[in-house]
Amino acid sequence: MESYSFILSLGTLGLLVAMVLHFVGYLLSPKVREWSGKLDYDDHLRIIGALVLSSVLFALGYQYIYHLAVCELCWWQRIWLFPIIVVVPVSLYYQIRHNHIITGVLGIIGGFFASYHYYYHFQAWVLGNFLEMPCEGGGLLPACVDNEGVLNFGFITIPFMGVVLFLAIVWLSYLAHRKARQ
Repeated sequence: MESYSFILSLGTLGLLVAMVLHFVGYLLSPKVREWSGKLDYDDHLRIIGALVLSSVLFALGYQYIYHLAVCELCWWQRIWLFPIIVVVPVSLYYQIRHNHIITGVLGIIGGFFASYHYYYHFQAWVLGNFLEMPCEGGGLLPACVDNEGVLNFGFITIPFMGVVLFLAIVWLSYLAHRKARQ
């Protein structure tokens, strides 16, 4: 599982760097805005779909191949991520031009849960502070502290991967919105 997590962490860092560079370039450089403007609405949705599909497959890989238990906060992130797999192909097939709003809203809500979850992981696993996880309440689902956990490069955990993914979904949904208005 270590090499699987390492590869996913590298992919997460790559996505984060690409997203930050594109965001900064989009704000500061007309050439980047022009290059980004060459992508049409469907291209943005295809990129969102590819990111979400790969993320879902990797999440299911953690769960079913490596038998990593899914805590309650991870389930909440999945609740907001998994519908995008249906929204994007339906939007592309039927040429629906306003489903970027749905992907953006799902990305914002999922990003909230991922950020909340990562805050607790960062406090407990990175900073070493004793913090009771919200999922430790003795519910039906296992708590994050019951897992061996994923921690790469000293700060990348599964919720961090979720934060980066949801930020990318929101950013691409915004770009799709800009394209739909043209």
